[in-house]
Amino acid sequence: MTRRTILGTLLALPAMLALVLPAAAGGWATATVIPTDGNEPPAGTPVRLEVKLLQHGVTPIDCERPTLIFTRAGTTDVVAVQATSVKGETGTYRATVTFPRAGSWRMNLQLSQLFVEPGELPAFQVSGAAGPAAPADDKPAADAPAPVVSSSPAVVQGIEPVLAAAIALLAFLGGAFVGSFRRQEEAVAPLGSLPLGQ
Repeated sequence: MTRRTILGTLLALPAMLALVLPAAAGGWATATVIPTDGNEPPAGTPVRLEVKLLQHGVTPIDCERPTLIFTRAGTTDVVAVQATSVKGETGTYRATVTFPRAGSWRMNLQLSQLFVEPGELPAFQVSGAAGPAAPADDKPAADAPAPVVSSSPAVVQGIEPVLAAAIALLAFLGGAFVGSFRRQEEAVAPLGSLPLGQ
């Protein structure tokens, strides 16, 4: 590989990043989660939650599918529920979660299209004894997705696809750049093998 090719590759990297990073910049939102039934429920009692999503902290959005993921402290117990959008209230979603066991439950929010800007999400201190049965109108709707309970670690939000592609491209170009030096070294013949003038 010639110096001109190497220099061209090095100059092209910032140009590629300039194309990729603006696309990734718009992919975040702020979230506010409000437990309408409080955050100290007894185990086995449904808790209603309201989620407000604002893209860039300003514009309400309703194109998301928020998943609320709860992990019980000191264990690998996980409960995940999907929130559904509220008709007529852009940027507002609702979900109902039932904690199966007592303990301290931490919450994480995962979106389908955007990153969630780190912020304060409510924690829940669940007591062991369930109180009296909740009234019929407090039960989750029949069409609401059922909570997923598992004993595996919580899902961590992944890297946005555009950034993942940019990282993969940079890794490929870095490998090609290093590989070019190896080929160049192999192309140079040892001094002893060169034919001498006769």
